[in-house]
Amino acid sequence: GEVDSIKISDLQDYLKWTATQGGQNALTKLNVSGVFKLTNQAVLDMLADRESYLIDSVDQTTKDYIVNTIVNGKQAHMTNAEIAQEIADTIDEISSSRADTIVNTESANAAMQAELATYADQGIERYTWELSEDIGDECGDNAEAGAIALGEEFPSGDDAPPAHPNCRCFLNAVVDGATLDE
Repeated sequence: GEVDSIKISDLQDYLKWTATQGGQNALTKLNVSGVFKLTNQAVLDMLADRESYLIDSVDQTTKDYIVNTIVNGKQAHMTNAEIAQEIADTIDEISSSRADTIVNTESANAAMQAELATYADQGIERYTWELSEDIGDECGDNAEAGAIALGEEFPSGDDAPPAHPNCRCFLNAVVDGATLDE
């Protein structure tokens, strides 16, 4: 109903705002003056697709958790009240943790896709995957791949971060054969 449409509208606005931040970040990295405006239809379409996917997958993940908890509880000969209590005890913690992961990952996705579109609009043909200083080697192969052309994929199969939940890697454009450093 109305509550769902308000939440969906908020999500749409947030992802568009985040994508705008990513586009502005790309302009700043490239030393291009001006204010980024999110008009690229491919990025807008990607954001709409992500909104639908996110809403469907979060709902399915919650359903899967509840079903698995019930099945496992019954197999462990728990009572209905015990299973219900286990779900009640863990759902807030799981929801909070999942919410953080979703916000971090979807924000990064929106920002990086807008950044890629900005690179294309500015004539940037190649870019690199850079690791966040505070992460492990999960994205190491992507960083080690060096510069790739727009439209290609890194070893993970992604064209840009995030390659996994909570990925904080970033992109750097290659200009005149040199990578722009942050």
